[in-house]
Amino acid sequence: DAFFAEWREESDLDLEEAVLQAALCGASIVQRYSKYHVPQLSDIADSFESHENALLDVHCGIGVGQMACLHVGNHTSRREFLFVGEPIEQVSAAEAFTKHGQLGASPEAMELLENTCDIELPEEHQEGSPVVIA
Repeated sequence: DAFFAEWREESDLDLEEAVLQAALCGASIVQRYSKYHVPQLSDIADSFESHENALLDVHCGIGVGQMACLHVGNHTSRREFLFVGEPIEQVSAAEAFTKHGQLGASPEAMELLENTCDIELPEEHQEGSPVVIA
């Protein structure tokens, strides 16, 4: 499963600041919730004679650009909130590039982050590929 955070155009942040905030938010999420012990689920797992801990493990991706959001369905049946656009593709590629406990940024997000942060690209980085930033 996934969740998305968005910073809208009408916010007080410019695009560089919004991407920086997204990076800080993503870094906080992976730091706090990687290998996060879920006690209630562990108790249930123990009742089934399992000796494994229930863990929440996350990885995140950052993208940037314009997207559209809409509700699909009606008021009497299931509704979905649908996100479409290039940033969703960027997030998907950046997230797929990472391992659990990591934050990845799309090349488009990196262009903006390089203006606000000192980020050293790994030697093996290929131009146009996502980058693990945390």
